[in-house]
Amino acid sequence: MKCSMHKVKAGLNRATAALAAAPLLLALQASAAAPTYFWDTNGTDDGPGNPPTADWYVSTKCWTLDPNGDAPPFAYDQRANLVFAATGGAYWDETDDYTVTVHGIAQVSDLVFQDGNCTMTTVAPYYLDKDTPYISVLNYGQTATMNSIIASAPGTSNGITKFAWGTLVLSYTNTYRGPTTVEGGILRLGAPQVLPSTSMLVLAGGDTRTDGYTYGYSSDATFATSGFSQTLGPLLLTGPYDDQVHTLDLGSAPSTLAFADSHLQDWSSIPLNIVNYIPGTTFLRFGTSSAGLTATQLNLIQFADFLDVPGKIDSQGFVSPAAPLLLSVVMPDAADAVITWSAINGRRYIVDYKNNLTDPTWTSAADVVVAAGSTASLTNSVGTNTQRFYRVELLPVQPPS
Repeated sequence: MKCSMHKVKAGLNRATAALAAAPLLLALQASAAAPTYFWDTNGTDDGPGNPPTADWYVSTKCWTLDPNGDAPPFAYDQRANLVFAATGGAYWDETDDYTVTVHGIAQVSDLVFQDGNCTMTTVAPYYLDKDTPYISVLNYGQTATMNSIIASAPGTSNGITKFAWGTLVLSYTNTYRGPTTVEGGILRLGAPQVLPSTSMLVLAGGDTRTDGYTYGYSSDATFATSGFSQTLGPLLLTGPYDDQVHTLDLGSAPSTLAFADSHLQDWSSIPLNIVNYIPGTTFLRFGTSSAGLTATQLNLIQFADFLDVPGKIDSQGFVSPAAPLLLSVVMPDAADAVITWSAINGRRYIVDYKNNLTDPTWTSAADVVVAAGSTASLTNSVGTNTQRFYRVELLPVQPPS
């Protein structure tokens, strides 16, 4: 519920206002010419080993060509598409949680987290040298955590692209040089400022990969800050599917998600869902002025915790819910007050009043008011009262009859 409250005294022509308040991937194709290897710590039985936790050196025999994990393992020292892990099981959670500790600079192409909850850790000063952007976490409920630096391979400028239904957590400061794209599932921050500060964030919808990759059903795309601050390049929304939800989850801790000026980005009429926005605690910013977003983009923003109201942008680029704000309370005569507030065209409002703030309840001044533009107003009879306090509430959207 959002409201503005205002006090009016009879004969006072002045206004002040306060804003109150499991499925697996259907098909998996390598995106590069590199070979595909499967993580396997024993190679003598089906599955990736028990447990599959192990150190990965360039000489470690922990890879197999058999997706079921029943073939002699070998070491690899060339670039490859990597699947974590080899398994013959029907369900992804049959594999225990495990950690892969990388020693050295690992040359990788695609990364696919197929089974179990994997944590990948790189021993400093080493990192993942990556020549393709694709990282897939295949299953609902599955989490892959990367405590590793991801760097673009020499001669490339690709970023990273998160695919499929699971959650990818990034916890180290990455140095890749391209965009950060979420094609499905959740990309979550595990620490502050872990993404390159100039990287464009793309919330996509099944339309950014052009190399023949088949990934089954497209899914909602969410970028979650977990309450950590992050500076990024501009925000782009893409995707051909009307039923997909593009979400920014701001977490619940004091933090700022700051994008570069994004007013030149075409959001293709795609709504942007904002969750966990807490006034005074979580901040969302686009650029450094009110020009950071267009009016069309602001109308596409939906603050889920504020009845899906659109956004407004201030002179420093901070975006917040466009809750009703009392603009004026005037008295054209001694008995009536005219209350005017900022509004969303077509949305419903109700005006309440108290003659004293200590009164236990509010009284409705009239029936529901439906805004016919960017402002709305109501005339209320004050009678012989010497003062009156007003508030304006935005009502929920009515479902279709």
